[in-house]
Amino acid sequence: GIYNNAGALAISGGAIAYNEASQNGGGIHIHAGTLTMNQNNNAYTSIDHNKATSGNGGGIYTEVGLSLPAMTISNNEATDGGGLWTKSSTITSLQGTAFSNNTATGNGGGIYNNGTLNCTGVAQMSVQGNTATGNGGGFYNRGTLNLSGTGAKTFTGNTATGDGGAIWTSTGGTLTNCTIGGSGSAN
Repeated sequence: GIYNNAGALAISGGAIAYNEASQNGGGIHIHAGTLTMNQNNNAYTSIDHNKATSGNGGGIYTEVGLSLPAMTISNNEATDGGGLWTKSSTITSLQGTAFSNNTATGNGGGIYNNGTLNCTGVAQMSVQGNTATGNGGGFYNRGTLNLSGTGAKTFTGNTATGDGGAIWTSTGGTLTNCTIGGSGSAN
């Protein structure tokens, strides 16, 4: 995958697929610097089939803020945050992004958030078919959660062996225009 230790990294279109890291960030690990994900001329980026063998963030592991517009993050695996794992960073947009079929052997099959996550625009976001052995099959939240705005946010078909098939949160949050259904958990 990609490890960014410093500097500016920009990605527009293409695929980051079939990578494996022994620790964090199977597809992308952003330690410092910046990451800009652009959608140019309908060039969507996909982050698929990556694995963090003994760590977090199978698709993306970030220690800095970023925006993830109009992309797919699917079929990734990690201990926590099968698709995306955030440290104490701010995710400013997930507009048009789909998290699907990601797996966590711990918590947060699709997304594990420790920072601030905002999805406040008009575009859609979907979290579907993700699995966690622990809590939060679709989304595990320990930070600030703001899923407001007019765009539809869909959480369907996610499963957790523990609690919160779709969403598990320890801090509450704002959920507007969300569809939550077809998800299962122990509680």
